[in-house]
Amino acid sequence: MKTIYDPVIPDKSSLQALYELTINPDASGKHFDEWYEAVKSGSWRAVSVYEDGILTGFGRIICDGSDHAAIADVIVAPSRQFSDIRANLLKLLKAECKFSANPFFKRPYHPFEDLQNQENRCNM
Repeated sequence: MKTIYDPVIPDKSSLQALYELTINPDASGKHFDEWYEAVKSGSWRAVSVYEDGILTGFGRIICDGSDHAAIADVIVAPSRQFSDIRANLLKLLKAECKFSANPFFKRPYHPFEDLQNQENRCNM
């Protein structure tokens, strides 16, 4: 199984399918549309997880633009809840906060690229 961690918000239909599996089985209404718009407009960073082309995980960071950030909406498909997807999502999102917190702080690598490279080598 090929796992890809993508720093992009997924398309609406893919996220809706995952949302219906995990949060609300009837995600076709106004609530989901409003939530998806909030995800698109209010996310500072996001990570989507695809396994064999299917969205199986998602997480995002919301930020006030200066001092505070919070990890939000970490969602993993029920069939993958006991895999390492959730841990990797959290690892990537936390690393994004640390990496981006101070623009003058330099790291020898970007945490997202490092995990993606590890994924490509190890096929997590």
